Formats: sequence, structure tokens, C-alpha cells
Amino acid sequence: MSELPTSVRAPFTPHARLGVPSRAWPVFAIIAPVYVCTMFYRMAPTVLALDIAADLGLVAADMAMLSGATMLGYGLMQLPSGLLSDAWGGRKTLSLFTLLVGLSTVWFSRSDTFAGVTAARFLTGLGVAATVPCLAILARWFPASLYGRVSSLMFAGGTCGTLLASAPLVAASGLAGWRGTMLVCGLFSLCLAALVWLGVRDEPESTASRSANGGGDEAGRARSVGVGPRELAAGLKQVLTTRAFWPLCVGYSCLLLVYFSFAGLWWGPWLIQGCGLDKAQAGAVLFIGTLASVPAMPLLATLSDKLRSRRAVLVPCAAVALAAMAAMTLTTGRLGLVPLAALAVAFTSACGLSAVALASGKELFPLRMVGTATGCLNTIPALAAALHQKLFGAVLGWRLTERGGDYGAAYGDAMGVNLAFLALALVAFLLIRESYPRD
Repeated sequence: MSELPTSVRAPFTPHARLGVPSRAWPVFAIIAPVYVCTMFYRMAPTVLALDIAADLGLVAADMAMLSGATMLGYGLMQLPSGLLSDAWGGRKTLSLFTLLVGLSTVWFSRSDTFAGVTAARFLTGLGVAATVPCLAILARWFPASLYGRVSSLMFAGGTCGTLLASAPLVAASGLAGWRGTMLVCGLFSLCLAALVWLGVRDEPESTASRSANGGGDEAGRARSVGVGPRELAAGLKQVLTTRAFWPLCVGYSCLLLVYFSFAGLWWGPWLIQGCGLDKAQAGAVLFIGTLASVPAMPLLATLSDKLRSRRAVLVPCAAVALAAMAAMTLTTGRLGLVPLAALAVAFTSACGLSAVALASGKELFPLRMVGTATGCLNTIPALAAALHQKLFGAVLGWRLTERGGDYGAAYGDAMGVNLAFLALALVAFLLIRESYPRD
């Protein structure tokens, strides 16, 4: 395996020293709504599940497969989205993905069969894997000293998509039905795809013109769009054989797979069945936790930049997430609404480290490999979350039988699985090398 690439030890590239180009924030203003939509589409079927099931005559197993189709498409497309971002450029890739989301959502809204809606949601899952091209574009428009904070703003904005896929979506579906609502959403995404194509460029024109005019080796390195197949293969090999990549990948994957699995499926049932809350109280706890992650993401990224260290933020975040999960596990059924909300705030805030972790992954490799590196880093959490949901459910069912139907005790046992993965995340983050660039 190769050692840490020299890009980690090198000073900032000229692109970082140029400051923020004048069009950088308008580009961000186009990309941010695209990412908001990706989060919205991932959560929307959960809110509309009963309406969809009643309309199409689906049972619980069918709805589980429908939800799984989205996550399967999302997970499978993570690495290809990174390779496409490096080969085609982020603009073409993001335009294609947003177009696919729009077309598949329109199909979803018009389909009358289970096979049709499942296929449409699988295609939507492929399309919402737009995180990597979004980050690839931002990496070329913003200097390294701002990249973590800017990407954290995008991630925080994505939480708005999750919130939109709750009460607002329920209200809209009440007015227009689930089909009419999703049709409008699909048409909106088609408009966004056109906006991305017309309003976004892969990199600042000054960078491209310097490279085209032979602006020296440094300018050539800054020109990082349009990587060929051999370079893609070599870049992928470099990522997978770089020792510094794997502790970061393991830590990030273990923490996020717990978050995606627990927050995406089991947190609500644990609050209701394990802790004795009613649906309104459980919803309040989840809402407070989700809301807390919005400011946490940019605050953690800003703190990392101020400390000039990624490791100094990742390690404490993993420790807080582990401590919060341990407290939830050991006190299942014995805490009231306020302590549960406080633990939700601690856990979701600590899990808001995506921008810091992905910035660290970007800094391990040259700019021309940002898509490949980010795609590799994102692949495992997306795929493993679905497997973890099934593992948690299997352990819960087994312990529920052993515990004689005691949900509180069974959930406490099953959440030991979460603790194991979070402990592994903490150990992995302790082993990472500092990637923050030196001046």
C-alpha cells in the first residue's frame, strides 16, 4: 500500500491562494437547492407510504422493497458518480443526475403498478447520488481554506429537504394527492437540471484559461476536469492503496451507517416501543434532533478550520456520538422527554461531521481526484446502512423473543450493535493522520 500522498504535505495550490472567484457564490446558490432536493426525495416515500400503499394495494413487504430500491440505487451510484465527476466534470454529471431525478419522479407519479413505482424509485436513487458532483464543483470554485465551511452549508441546507419532506409534504399531498405532489416535484427538478446546465461551470474561467494558455505546472495541476480512463483507473488504485485513506473511511462509514440506520428507521420505534413515548412526543424528539444538526454542521467545519485540524474535530465527535448512544442504550425506558431530546441533540450534532470528514478525504489526494476520493468515501455508508437496518431488526427480534416481549430490554440489547460500530469509529478516527493543508 502507498504512503500518504505528497499532496497532504504540500502547501495550498494556487487555486486556494486566489481567493473566492466572483461567480463562486452564484454557483453555490444553484447547487444548494439541488442537494436540498436529494434529501427531500430520499425521505418523501416515508411520509407518503400509507397513501401510496392504499392507492396501489401494497403491503408492508412491498413498501419495504420500494424504500430499499431507493437506497440501493443511491449506494450503487456513489463511486460511479465520483468517477463521472472527474471524467466528465461536475456540471455534466450533476445535470444528468438532476435530469434523471426529474424524469423518474414524473414516472413515479404516473405509474399504476408496483414494478413501475419500484423501478422509478430505483432510478431516483441513482439520481439523488448527487453529493459527489456537488462537492467536486465546490472544490474547484472555493479555496481549500473555505471548502469545509462551504460544503457544511450545503449539508446543513440538505436538512431543510428532510424537513420539507415532513409536514409540508403532508399538507401538499392533502391538497393535490401524492401523485399530483410528486408530479410537481419532478417538474421542478427538470427545471433545476436546466438551471445547472446553464448556470454552472466546472471551474472558474481564469483557471481554465491559464491552463489552456500553458500557464505552467501549477496551473496545469489546477486544471482538473476531463480525466481520461487510464487516469481514472490509476486514481482509483491510488485511493484504495493509500494507507491514510482507510482509517478515515472506516471511521466515517461506521459512524454514518449507525446514523442512517438508526435515524432513518429505528429511532422512532425505539422512542415509542422502548421508551414509552407517544407518536407526538417521539416526533418532537426527532424534530429537535434534526434541527440541531443544521447549525452543528457549519460550526464543526468552522471549528476545524480555526484549529487547522480535521482530526481534532472528528475524534471528539465520535466520542460524543458513542457517549450519547451509550446513554440511550443504558437508560432505555427510564428517561423522560427532556433528557431524550438532549441526547438527540448531542447525537445528531456529533454526527454532523460529514463536511469535515469529506474535506479530509479531499485533502489526501490531488484536486483532479476529488470525485473519485469522495465517491469511495461515500460508498460504504450508503450500502452498509441498509444491511445494518436488517441486522438491528434481526437482533431486536431475537432479543424480543428471549426477553419475553419486553421491548425496553430488547431494544437495549439490540442497541449494543450500534455501540460496537461507534466504538470502532472512535478507534479509527484516533488512527487517522492530519490532512489539513499547511500554509
